[in-house]
Parts: sequence; structure tokens; C-alpha cells
Amino acid sequence: MEATARNDSTTPVTASPPRPPLELVPSDDHPSATEANALVAAEEGRVWRAAMCGGAIGFAVVAVVLAIAAAASGMDLASAVGLGVFVGIFSGGGFGFMGGAVFTLAGQTDRPGERRQR
Repeated sequence: MEATARNDSTTPVTASPPRPPLELVPSDDHPSATEANALVAAEEGRVWRAAMCGGAIGFAVVAVVLAIAAAASGMDLASAVGLGVFVGIFSGGGFGFMGGAVFTLAGQTDRPGERRQR
């Protein structure tokens, strides 16, 4: 019969000394942390503004187009407008909000380091 290995060692285990904390070394190629934070905050506002504009445009387009289509198909005018507004709020606003934000973010990632002029 083989003997099983046992760990009866009484040698104390010593911990390794703690490492020094990591330091960020500024470089001439990259902006400092405060400059980077300011750039991110400026771009974030730009994305939100584009998303809000996209939501408003999406709502208006879907509401008008659907109300006209429903009225042209024989629906009562008040019901057609109500349907257009209802669908415009949920689908037009949501899709426009998403589209505006994604369009703006895609423009930022197409050419990193360059800002598009509109």
C-alpha cells in the first residue's frame, strides 16, 4: 500500500512585502486626467442633446405619417390622430432617441482624435 502525502510542515508561511501603489505618469501624447474628464463631459452633453432631438423628430415623423395613413384608410380623424400620437410616443420617440445617440457616438468612433465639424 502506498503512503499518502501529508502536509505536516511546521514552517511558517511568510507573506511577500506589499507592492507600491501604481502611479499614472503623464505623457505629452495624451491629455491629463482633468482635460480628459472635461472632454468626456462635453461629448456626453452632445450625445444627450442629439438623442433628445432624435426622439422629438422620431415622435413627430411617426405621429404625422401614421395619422395621415390611418385617416386615409378611412379611420375617424380624432381616432387617427390619437393612434398616431400613441404610436409616435412609444416607437417614434424610442427609435429616434436611440438613432440620435448612436449616430452621434458612431461619428465619434469613426475618427478617434478628430472631432467632426457640422
